Amino acid sequence: MRTHLCTPLAALATVCAALMLSGCASPCARVKQRQDEILGQHADAAPGSPHLVASVPFSTMGWMLSQPVQKIRPITLPLPDVDLPQLPGLKLGLGSVAVGVERVTVQPAPDGQLGLQIALGLLSGGKPVTSILLDARVTPQIDPGAGTIVLALSPRDIASLRPTMPPGQRSRLIDFLWSRVPASVHRLVSRGRVEQLAGTLIDDLLGRSFETIRANLLTGAERLVQFEITVPPLPIRQIQLRSEGDARTGALEIAIFTALAAPGVSSGPARASAIPLAQGPVQLRMSGGAAAALANHAMASGQLPARYGEDGSPDPQGPFSVALAWEAGGPRPLKVHAFKTTGDCVYLQLGGTPKITAASGQLSVTVDDAALERSDGPARIRAGIWLSGIGRETFEFTEQTAARFAIELPGAPLQASASAAVFDREDLVLGLNLAPARPPARSRG
Repeated sequence: MRTHLCTPLAALATVCAALMLSGCASPCARVKQRQDEILGQHADAAPGSPHLVASVPFSTMGWMLSQPVQKIRPITLPLPDVDLPQLPGLKLGLGSVAVGVERVTVQPAPDGQLGLQIALGLLSGGKPVTSILLDARVTPQIDPGAGTIVLALSPRDIASLRPTMPPGQRSRLIDFLWSRVPASVHRLVSRGRVEQLAGTLIDDLLGRSFETIRANLLTGAERLVQFEITVPPLPIRQIQLRSEGDARTGALEIAIFTALAAPGVSSGPARASAIPLAQGPVQLRMSGGAAAALANHAMASGQLPARYGEDGSPDPQGPFSVALAWEAGGPRPLKVHAFKTTGDCVYLQLGGTPKITAASGQLSVTVDDAALERSDGPARIRAGIWLSGIGRETFEFTEQTAARFAIELPGAPLQASASAAVFDREDLVLGLNLAPARPPARSRG
């Protein structure tokens, strides 16, 4: 039987091998190991919820879509004559009406589709009389690689739509026709006769005359309704559309799943009640984790500074590299992990709660509770400066990314700018205003 002797030196080596993080490993080895752990924490994360949800109110979309179609010139349709039974051979002419595109409204629809309602207005003397309604469901073309959603309703699509006239609109038409009968012949024409005439006219408008309307009014443009939504430039895996709420107060939600290693948005409504509709009609909700991962992605691709000096300011030759994280549910959710892997190696974990406001497209970020939560190696920093500086870089980049949200209407591209910002649950929510995009500046050659 052999006996193995364990010398003090061998025992010390064994302990150090087992406890690499307890002090036996060199500071640089510990810092490098911590860096590898942090960078690999969420490498395989696949959230069940989207990283980003854009909410565009139906009312906003309807207003935008109505502008171009209202420029289509109305056509004229003659009204039928009214027989006068007491005066055989004579008929009362009621003149004509104009038919134009009154408005486009957006309606709830099944997931992946958008509901549209086109109202054709009957006009007399420029004043509305009644409406014919066309309901459509459109499946937009979604290209995740290009980050675009294209919706188009062409005249040939209109051919498959069935026109309707709700009871309230029928009553308005009857009242209008009765108003066209002069008071002097009321004794010769009963209101009941006018109601019969209105029924015949409605059947005609929804049948034979609608073919005239379709041919002469609704084929006036290559695309009757069209727009393109461009979502922020991200590593997008999938884009989903869904309707939320009713036709009056609801919104189209654009759910974006990305390749970012981060959790998705928290459960609950996409819109933040703290941002009024007038202040930010379009809202963009991004999980705090996705905002942090977006910053890491931007540093890796050179869009954000990747190195920092000891004071936390960007410095291409600075000794520190950083990684951001968002730890939901605890104090100081924004975490900055800083690594110095040469010379006097240092690892720092800083935490804080960012406060964010927006005005005129500019974000303001402050961190009042910044703290150094963990360190390894000599640390000579001011946590508040570090976190405020990097937090500002992170959320300004997030806002710049969100501002790439755009809606392209024929001849009228609209660009987003941040008008409000709040943290809601564990998410960053930006209220966005849409305004005409500025043309690119001309180069001075």
